[in-house]
Amino acid sequence: MRPTILLAATLLLPAAFPLTANAASFDCAKASTFVEHHICADPSLSALDERLSKVYRQVVDASPRPDAVRAEQRTWLREVRNGCTTPQCVSQAYSVRLDKLNAQARTEGSVKSDGKGAGSTVEIALEPVRSNTVVVKVPPALDVPAEVAHTAISATVPTPRSTIMFSYQILETSLQSRIAGNGGADITPPDGHTFVVVKYRYKNLTKQPIGSMRLPSLGLDLPDGRHDHPDVNASTAYAAASNLDTQLTNDANPVLNPGMTAVDADVFKVRKDLLTKPGWVLVIEADEDVKVPLTLRN
Repeated sequence: MRPTILLAATLLLPAAFPLTANAASFDCAKASTFVEHHICADPSLSALDERLSKVYRQVVDASPRPDAVRAEQRTWLREVRNGCTTPQCVSQAYSVRLDKLNAQARTEGSVKSDGKGAGSTVEIALEPVRSNTVVVKVPPALDVPAEVAHTAISATVPTPRSTIMFSYQILETSLQSRIAGNGGADITPPDGHTFVVVKYRYKNLTKQPIGSMRLPSLGLDLPDGRHDHPDVNASTAYAAASNLDTQLTNDANPVLNPGMTAVDADVFKVRKDLLTKPGWVLVIEADEDVKVPLTLRN
């Protein structure tokens, strides 16, 4: 179980903030926290709050899973907005959240994304399948391998993607028959298997340090219905050989500080006979699951 980081909002006396008749989405007479008082006292923050409230209601009304949208909004209020201690932080938090809600409003039906070949455009349908999960379905015509060595795999998804706490970008995906050992012999999979290597980048979008137990991890949904986890030995060896820039603090309890970006990679051991079958999905697991369909070819 990942530990929970509690974010505390500083409480100030109402008298410290003159309540004005700004268009905040809540009753300023009942404002009690640092953030609420600043929103009520600052016309620009009040306008942001009202605009976000309108877009949020539109997304809730249009979403086939409004409960998931409401849960995400509550998480944002608790872990992002209410963690701010300056008006600048509040403004930035609202701007980022507005960008995400506007993107959700645009993609309830479909979105445009660069596809195969320079300048081409394809339709990508978004289908919410459960709370905190969005699957991006990509037509088979987008089967274009990533431009990396030994590759026979493509992550057919617009990048970067973002959740409340993180933004993500898949950097490389490849099939490899061996992983260079860390000071020893190379690591090879059993007969009939190969390695799937995924290298990705993520950024802490919050205003609080995030401990290592809450950082993103990868899983792989297989065509035979199983959910696979990374091979620990192969992943450790690959990370050591690649000298990945994790950006974590070097102490007993490493964290990823606000605004910092880390690069990580995982290696999966998979059966070769499954490579040509459909149904491969990379799962980025953190505050929200992000599912990325993969196309593999042996």
